Amino acid sequence: MAITIDESVYEKLTDDKTGDSIYQKVGGRISAEYAAQSSQFPYLVFDKTASTTQTLSFGVNPSMIHDCRYTIRVFGQWEDGVEEITEIGDLVVALFHNYNDSSVTYFDNIHFRVMSGTTVERADDVLVAGVQLRAYGIQTSGL
Repeated sequence: MAITIDESVYEKLTDDKTGDSIYQKVGGRISAEYAAQSSQFPYLVFDKTASTTQTLSFGVNPSMIHDCRYTIRVFGQWEDGVEEITEIGDLVVALFHNYNDSSVTYFDNIHFRVMSGTTVERADDVLVAGVQLRAYGIQTSGL
């Protein structure tokens, strides 16, 4: 089964379903790009915010470097407090810190790097914790 970089992000966020995991802390409410309007708090959304591809070589052994940026946001209620939402954001940071995934199709390895620690903002009665990620790797097959 083919695995994309986006699917790798989702699988990493949902893989651990034990008691103190991100999955459990958001009640399994993890999605790409947007959450349903009726979503309960807290929930997590990840977006690909940038993606570039550059050809490194042609000919017999073609290769391309893929560089993607993601914003992972955790939404919570103001009443639940900054600590809860910050804790979930910090779990995201720890999860992706120097993480490498070798299961992505056509890549030897995808390297994940945390570009920013957890930042928390308030929008009315909603708190949003954000984490910035970079995922990059060299595609050497399937070209």
